[in-house]
Amino acid sequence: MGNGCKLSIFHPTDFTWTSTVAFAHALKLAVVCGDKFTVLHTGSRSEPSKDWHLFPRVRATLINWGLLEPGCSEYAVYDELGIAVEKIDVHKIEP
Repeated sequence: MGNGCKLSIFHPTDFTWTSTVAFAHALKLAVVCGDKFTVLHTGSRSEPSKDWHLFPRVRATLINWGLLEPGCSEYAVYDELGIAVEKIDVHKIEP
């Protein structure tokens, strides 16, 4: 893969530590050659969107990596890096 390639990167997660490691790898792929980064959580919880705070933080991770400036807007991921981020929470479904 070289510069200019555009891929949609899909990262399923169960919010465990190993998913966090996989998240970092998936996000790096999105930075290098992605134009869309989707994070999907499924589980047996009864309420959707109850645990949004548990989703890995894309912008915070990119700030920690030095790719975005601290205090940047929530749109900086797309505006500065060209990556559209989507987070999906599907409840009552086992992976």
